[in-house]
Amino acid sequence: KKYIAAQTSISNYRHFYNPIPNTKLKTLCFYIIPKKKTVTKENQLEPFQLPACNIIMRLIKFFLFSIFILDIIVSVESEKATKKGKTSQKTKESPVEEFLPFALDFLEDINTRLCLREDLSAVCERVAGLVAIGTPFIDAIAPYYSINFRAMTLAYPLVLAGLDILSIQVIRVHRVLGYGNNLRLQGNTEDTVNRAYWSHWNVLKLEDENFLPPGDGIETYCRYISNEYEMLKAFAVDNFEVDFSSTSPVFGATPMYNACMSTDEFMSYIIRSDWEHHRREMIGSLMSSKKTKSIVVYTIWHWESLFTSYIPGASELVIQQLFNSFTVFIPIP
Repeated sequence: KKYIAAQTSISNYRHFYNPIPNTKLKTLCFYIIPKKKTVTKENQLEPFQLPACNIIMRLIKFFLFSIFILDIIVSVESEKATKKGKTSQKTKESPVEEFLPFALDFLEDINTRLCLREDLSAVCERVAGLVAIGTPFIDAIAPYYSINFRAMTLAYPLVLAGLDILSIQVIRVHRVLGYGNNLRLQGNTEDTVNRAYWSHWNVLKLEDENFLPPGDGIETYCRYISNEYEMLKAFAVDNFEVDFSSTSPVFGATPMYNACMSTDEFMSYIIRSDWEHHRREMIGSLMSSKKTKSIVVYTIWHWESLFTSYIPGASELVIQQLFNSFTVFIPIP
């Protein structure tokens, strides 16, 4: 009777916990509890045998169930990781808006708003005059240079008129184009350059909106970048046959230091921030030997025109030097 009761209990256990017959578990259980054809007093089930079988079966099933759950968790996490990787790759490869058309529209919008103001009609006319003079060669140079030129036709009249807010927005385009061109000169793809444009745009926008007055190390800073500019001029004289001194009255002086040390905090900031991108673009050009001369000459004429603008009555010379800085980009037939 005890043997029959044990068999019934085990059968019920299997049915409740494992509706699908499992021959391996059954064999294991009855290996522990030998199944005899006859039940005698000598081979009756001992009290510990049935509980032992139940415990082993439960441990085995718990172990198998744990493996099953672990397999599900691993599969789910693997699928999440795969989806995340695909999403990341998709985001990385997603197209980015072209910066150059945006920059040109940005400049034209400023020009339009400028010319709508009657009190700034003289400034508007000066801008239009510069654009008209530059029309013959604007179409001859690469878009990233022609848009830069367009920015300068706005920047010079705006700065001279003391319109700081508009000036800094226009000069932001100028700086962004220089940072991007640095990557182009080092061999990066146009897609990389375009992404860099937007990155620098966001950084400079943040910087322009929060620029601080010079710190207590401004004198050292200005002396340092002045020395950098003098090194650039020396490099140009040693390596390129370009006559700067005969058409630039300040070429032999060191005007960068005084411009950087300007008591006008806005001008000091513009000088420092503008030099940062010119320095990087100029150094980047060293990686492309065929472009080094044009970038170096462009950089020097750009700064010489700015420094010459401090000389009373030199406006015509300033314009000449400004155009000299961009004519170097006209392709030689």
